[in-house]
Amino acid sequence: MNYTADAIVGNEVTVRLDQGVSVNELSVYSFAQTHLVADIMGYYINPVLAPLECEEKSDPSLTIAAGETVTDFSPACTTGFQVVSGGCTSSTFGGRIVTSRTFTDTNTHFCAFRNEGAGPMNATTRSVCCKLPTGR
Repeated sequence: MNYTADAIVGNEVTVRLDQGVSVNELSVYSFAQTHLVADIMGYYINPVLAPLECEEKSDPSLTIAAGETVTDFSPACTTGFQVVSGGCTSSTFGGRIVTSRTFTDTNTHFCAFRNEGAGPMNATTRSVCCKLPTGR
């Protein structure tokens, strides 16, 4: 802002302030003695994202017989929630997870299990569903 002696000048200025924990948020320097009047008309703040609201969906465990291969989908996410990830778990080390994939079009997670052990194996397919922020 520029000024001359005995002049009353109105200016509008947008000033970016440090939004950290600093004590001195705004400093004004003048090479001559002057009076300063400031009128704050509004302000901007850094956007703050709300925490995600998430839930986990899973079916009761499947029992898979020895030598059997089984595929399973998790339950679909609740309306308003979107599948963001998922997982597959088994009760023994005698089996394996053949494949695991998230399907956004059906809002579910998919797992394929193979029981390579001598006895039965329990397996579970789960999905993590979150309410995603709007306006992005």
